[in-house]
Amino acid sequence: ARGRQGGYYQGYQLEARGSGYIDQNRQHKIEFLARGPNNYDLSFLGLYDEYYLSYENKNFQAFAGHKTYNLTPLLETARYGTGAESAFITDKGSRFGVMYVEPRFYRNIKNEWAAFADIALFKESKAGVYFLTKQNHDASQRAYLGSINATLKPLRSTTAELEYSLGTSEGKRDHAYRIFLISSYKFISISANYYNTGKFYPGYFSNSVFYYGNLNLNLTKGLSMTFSAREDFSNAAVDTLLSTAPYSKVLMASANY
Repeated sequence: ARGRQGGYYQGYQLEARGSGYIDQNRQHKIEFLARGPNNYDLSFLGLYDEYYLSYENKNFQAFAGHKTYNLTPLLETARYGTGAESAFITDKGSRFGVMYVEPRFYRNIKNEWAAFADIALFKESKAGVYFLTKQNHDASQRAYLGSINATLKPLRSTTAELEYSLGTSEGKRDHAYRIFLISSYKFISISANYYNTGKFYPGYFSNSVFYYGNLNLNLTKGLSMTFSAREDFSNAAVDTLLSTAPYSKVLMASANY
């Protein structure tokens, strides 16, 4: 309970949570959460109500209820809502699945449907194909998006991610792409991330450029140098549950002994 602005507010909230295997061989696992009613505005102890149930085994995963759903960084990065998703997993690690979500804290989207195929290639490399369609809240607009994603590991200490996406909405078509790289070798390490989304691209980001790069040089046992650069997204359609820092652009260099 709390007093605020001359008023006195009280309430209660109950939560039941559990997870574990339902068979002796530990092959079938479930997890559940039931929390309510919604006391998010009552006090610092209150939370929003949340309900979900999940099941998984070696070759299948299923989830229904509230959580933060995601597909790819370009199509849908983090969308909290009510929905369901399931995926079939092969013995070699490939994944085939579907997803549905109704955003809870972002009123511009009514619902989203998605399907994906994530194919394991060799070692830790994989490639994926993703499709997403979403409808705005007044049902006057529907967007269709497709994406091709690849994760490559050409060397033991190098990982690269590539994604290209094409989307259409209101008769306008545009594309987006991103590149992620992390690598280290002896005295040098590099990490970089770059996004470029078109003006009419209807994905999670639109009309934005984001980049981050970091170069670290260990010149001697005691001397190192670091160079980094970063520019934030300008149009991130994040849920109101989440938050973003103000737009910034940073260039930095340092030497350490």
